[in-house]
Amino acid sequence: MSKKQGKKDNIEPKEIFGFLVVLNLLLFALILLIPSGKISLFKKVDFVFVPKEKLWENTKPISKEEQLESIIQKIENQVADTQKNADTILYKLPIMHPDSGKNALLSFYQTLIQLRSKKNKVYRILHIGDSQLEGDRITDYLREKMQNRFGGKGPGIINPLEPTAYYRKSVLLKQSKNWHKEAIYVKNSKNKKGAYGIGGASFIYSNYNKIIGYDTTIYKVDSLFADSLQIDTMSQHGTVEDTTIVPIYKNQVFQKAWIKAKTLQSSFPRAKNFEQIQLIYMAQDSTYFSFSENNRKGFWLTPCLYPKKVQIPLFSDKKNISMYFQGPNMRLFSMSLDGLKGIAVDNFPMRGSSGLGFETINRTWLSNQLKMMEVKLLILQFGINVVPNPQKNYNYYQRMFSAQLKAIKKAHNDLSILVIGPSDMSRKKMGVYESYPNIPLIRDAMKRAAFENGCAFWDLYENMGGQNAMLSWVKRKPPLAAKDYTHFNPEGARYIGEMLFNALINDFKNYEKTIYNSNRP
Repeated sequence: MSKKQGKKDNIEPKEIFGFLVVLNLLLFALILLIPSGKISLFKKVDFVFVPKEKLWENTKPISKEEQLESIIQKIENQVADTQKNADTILYKLPIMHPDSGKNALLSFYQTLIQLRSKKNKVYRILHIGDSQLEGDRITDYLREKMQNRFGGKGPGIINPLEPTAYYRKSVLLKQSKNWHKEAIYVKNSKNKKGAYGIGGASFIYSNYNKIIGYDTTIYKVDSLFADSLQIDTMSQHGTVEDTTIVPIYKNQVFQKAWIKAKTLQSSFPRAKNFEQIQLIYMAQDSTYFSFSENNRKGFWLTPCLYPKKVQIPLFSDKKNISMYFQGPNMRLFSMSLDGLKGIAVDNFPMRGSSGLGFETINRTWLSNQLKMMEVKLLILQFGINVVPNPQKNYNYYQRMFSAQLKAIKKAHNDLSILVIGPSDMSRKKMGVYESYPNIPLIRDAMKRAAFENGCAFWDLYENMGGQNAMLSWVKRKPPLAAKDYTHFNPEGARYIGEMLFNALINDFKNYEKTIYNSNRP
């Protein structure tokens, strides 16, 4: 090959540049001539390019960080909601309903209206979810805002053996080491009879002494604790005689267990004080119950083969309480520290749960407990434990989650249920954190399950910013989520609690407008 011929085979840089210039001019001409920005070459082949109007736009897209700061700024600008009738809701995050003509939270909103008449009752909101709720996160802020507006005191239901209870902001809970938990969400801890509480768990203590017989005991008890009295008559008290059958133990020694609760200084103001204890229990034999308050003597919890509620009013507002149990075969379903009226908001974290297992709870017992505790709203917040190991569709999860909602509805048809979809989660791929691609599919499956059971739905994924939002929550300074790119930290949980409260109140206000308009002549 000659040197002259070799030179002709090499393409000069200026030739490449000229070709690119001509190509771009042709593409620019196409953009000007074809305003739609699309050419169909064949039936299934389209040539798509940037429409000409986009070329003249001088605006840059809003980043996830800017979107997050906008959300936070709107929340921070709100005036503190300290008055019952304060109207400070500026940021609307809608709750969705299966029927546009009917509010799925109707029963709960009717209860809120009743509270304005200063009715002396405690109505409950149960907030049940996965590990996103551990440490009372999200729930504690929702509790304070709801109690500020509608009245109420205390941290609500506090059960022993709660995961990560040591960093719960509202109350510090300790218990003796002989308590055991049976729960719908704990492996190898199932109860064949479905003997669970409204939070999906119940508690027993073990290693009690052998019973060798029974005896009938007549003793004096404060009339506040007499079974025949209700809470509205508890202002009149003295001592009355009561009779119960008590077990006789070998060596006459009781097996003991204890639970101690102390509200924390860092807690929100409303949760710091409580005025009553409420217990739901079941026992084959009598159990002696006592607690620390002004040297008051204890009393016997009578045997019952079904969940039974005992209300114990306190002589003054309390910040801490120690409770002692003596006797065999007692099962504790729930223990609450509440005010005497208003709203109670309970936190139930189910670590590792996907929101399944509710159908295994004894339906009659679940129904009785929901009604005895005056539960008016159930918030179910799950999904993050379904996210790892993505699937192509989640019809199976829709069916399974729908079965849970159906079981709860059958137990208490008048109960309002709000389903909250999964939050954003990130995984590391090729060295970069990005959202799991299946989160919208799981969210949609939960939404369909909610709607087919007449429940409301709130989209947490979109409300926190949608795809890749978690990355911004983690990287923000100060951060709002943990570096596992899954869980909110306490500060981030506060913002989510504010969003959820705003969503409920705005939906409630829309319901009130509907009532007002329907009553107008």
